[in-house]
Amino acid sequence: MFEKHLTNPFLTSRLSDDKFSKLTQGHIETAKLLNTNGSPYAALFADNLTSTQTIFKSYNDSLSGKALNKAQREGKTIVVYTGIQSIKKFISSKEGVIKDKFPKGSPVYEELYPKGIGEYSKANVENMARLLKRFIDALTAHQGEIDKSILDQAQAYYDSFTQTRQAQLSKKGEVKDGSTASETLRKQLSVQLFKNMLLLLLIYVDNPEKVKDYFDEAFIKKSSPHVDAGSNNVQSAVAPAK
Repeated sequence: MFEKHLTNPFLTSRLSDDKFSKLTQGHIETAKLLNTNGSPYAALFADNLTSTQTIFKSYNDSLSGKALNKAQREGKTIVVYTGIQSIKKFISSKEGVIKDKFPKGSPVYEELYPKGIGEYSKANVENMARLLKRFIDALTAHQGEIDKSILDQAQAYYDSFTQTRQAQLSKKGEVKDGSTASETLRKQLSVQLFKNMLLLLLIYVDNPEKVKDYFDEAFIKKSSPHVDAGSNNVQSAVAPAK
């Protein structure tokens, strides 16, 4: 009979981060108005509420940081893919110039376009830098025979692309770290909310239905699957049956 009350509904919640934040904020604001009527658990609840507020602030800050990092990552990703398109157009535009001097099948042409222009047009973010570096190495090997401006332009594209690609990868790492930090803080906050719920049950031991006033039950209902009465019923945990 006790099993359904032993699961922390906040840890198992499927709420999005934003809705979980709203649930917590609503609980904090409502709990600030709690009249404990001299309950022996009043001081303990006040301490727990203070801890909840502290963790909640850190959690919200982590969400803001994660959102900013994600936006910056998306911006850097756009720069990377724009760079790829520019490189493809550059190499394609120089193919005609090189072919005029070194026809297809000639050693120099084959060094620059070993699999034809199609290899470059199909390049992606994973192999673009490698293919461009190979192109540069071939140009360098024949710089006495090919206009040096082509090598200079290719090198400039390569330097720019490798820098923007590294910036993109670094930002991906920051997003991942931010997500991990948010998940850790959410777990801590879930435990804190559960403590508050248990203390409220002790404070309102003669009228446990009052505990529902301190949590937006609709959020928890939406975030949890329907279960039979004999299982870990989230609604029962937040609002014990009469």
